[in-house]
Parts: sequence; structure tokens; C-alpha cells
Amino acid sequence: MVLPSLFEEQIQQEERLAYELTSISADSSPEASSYFPAAVAHNPGPHGYLDLIARARAAVDMPVIASLNGTTVAGWVDYARLIEQAGATALELNIYRIAPGASVTGAEAEANCVALLKAVRSQVKFPIAVQIASSLLGVRGISPNASTMQAPTGSFCSIASINPISISFG
Repeated sequence: MVLPSLFEEQIQQEERLAYELTSISADSSPEASSYFPAAVAHNPGPHGYLDLIARARAAVDMPVIASLNGTTVAGWVDYARLIEQAGATALELNIYRIAPGASVTGAEAEANCVALLKAVRSQVKFPIAVQIASSLLGVRGISPNASTMQAPTGSFCSIASINPISISFG
């Protein structure tokens, strides 16, 4: 069973929103602070997702594969560690990045993906699958065959495409 992805940027947005909602006008009058929930009452973060993993493991007799889409190396690593601790059988890393410019080569984009995978792999022991968004295929020189990527042992790479794609080189 593959669970929907946990998105690091969604967690960051929820944390920012919770802070804004609980801090607006909090000091304007003594009564104003009672209008907003206490920060401890709101629990932004991956806790709901981690609970979903635990509930799924308890409910089904099959592997539970979590899915993660991060924005920072620290986020990828930290959330992968939490997901493993929550009991997921394996992890799918959904790498979706848009190259910052035409100067980024395929080798650089590929090296970035492999470095990310190695950072996560160094912190967790469960199997990892990497799904690379087809948008990276537009980067000059990226491997058309994901199996040529030098992925660490215990990892698998594939290139995902929402729509069928045609790759031509030349």
C-alpha cells in the first residue's frame, strides 16, 4: 500500500499560518488573547501523517510505503527518519525540482538527486524508491535511463511521468 505524499512545504505553510493566526493582535488587549487557540492546541507538522502510517500498519497485512516530497535536505532527512520510526515498510522519495536555469546541466541535476538520496540513505535503514519528475528530463544531459544513476545500495530510481513522454537526443 503506497500512502499519499507528505509535503514539507505544506507543513511549513501550516506552521506559518498557525503562528500568524495565534499572534495577530494578541497583545492589543487582555481579552484578545482568549480569541485564539493556544499554540500548543494546534499541532502542525507531520504528526497526522505519522499517525496514518501507524494506523495503516495496524490495519493491513501488507507493506506500507510512505511517500515524501521535501524542499530541503534537512527536511528530507528528518521526515524520512520520522517516517521510518512510525513503522513504514519503505519510503518513496518524490523528487520534483525545477532547474533554476538553462545553465544547469543534466549531470548537475542528476548529481543533486543522487546526493539527496545518499543523505537520506545514510540516516534510514528501510528500502527507498526514488521517483524523479519528468520535468527534470528537460535538463540538458540527464540520463534517459534512470538505472544508470549511481544510486546507493537498497535504493531504486525511476522517472515518473503524468503524461507519456518522448525523449529524443541529438
